[in-house]
Amino acid sequence: MKTSVSEDQGLDQNDCDLSDKPPIPSGVESMSLKRMSRVLVVCTLVLGVTSFVYSYSLPALRVNLWVQLPIDPPETSIGFLSNGPNSNGDGDLTQVAEDFDILESATPTLLRWQGFYHYDSAADLTPRWFQIRIWSTGKDGLPLRQVYTLNRYVPVTNSGTSNGYGEPIYNYSATLPSVGELEPGKYWIAVIENDPNTTLAWCWSDSDNTESNPDLNHRIAFRDDRKSPWQFFDCCDAAFQLQGRVN
Repeated sequence: MKTSVSEDQGLDQNDCDLSDKPPIPSGVESMSLKRMSRVLVVCTLVLGVTSFVYSYSLPALRVNLWVQLPIDPPETSIGFLSNGPNSNGDGDLTQVAEDFDILESATPTLLRWQGFYHYDSAADLTPRWFQIRIWSTGKDGLPLRQVYTLNRYVPVTNSGTSNGYGEPIYNYSATLPSVGELEPGKYWIAVIENDPNTTLAWCWSDSDNTESNPDLNHRIAFRDDRKSPWQFFDCCDAAFQLQGRVN
């Protein structure tokens, strides 16, 4: 399992993220850099018979906690409808969640993902209102208890690619304040487009890239609305990159 340390790495698929960000490497990013993320520097100054010890702790580095690269080639992307009640898109209110593993206690701080709109022909880079949710996992393997929620406008960039219908695929990124520490285990994350100014149905891009993550299980969870129970859908995986600090 490969590891990397990054202050700001991109969800790479044909330079799909901001151009000044280096691409992420292949492989599920391990969190085994726990001991490397905090460095204790001890300087001893000897003046005569007196010794002074100075210690300094570097800030924790941000590492990849989980990576599922977009499907390649992007023209094969089918996407998953994931729209909230405030969205005016022409799709139903199906919401999608994707599972991921926390291997060591960690605090997620950044999420990147890709998506597109049905019948979209003009690349609109207006920031969009999204909901981001994280759940624990129940005994049935489905999302159980919501442990984090975020509602905010997120920046939009054009990936320079499109799906098989010629609809532009967009890059999105959001910092995740106050997530708190997640203990080792399986979790679910949902990305839901909930912008009242939206007129088209939004889809979360899919991932089938086992080179970026050999643990892809080709399974997502979905529900028709917030009151419906979650169900498994065995087919594909959603594309996203979750970064954070190892505690």
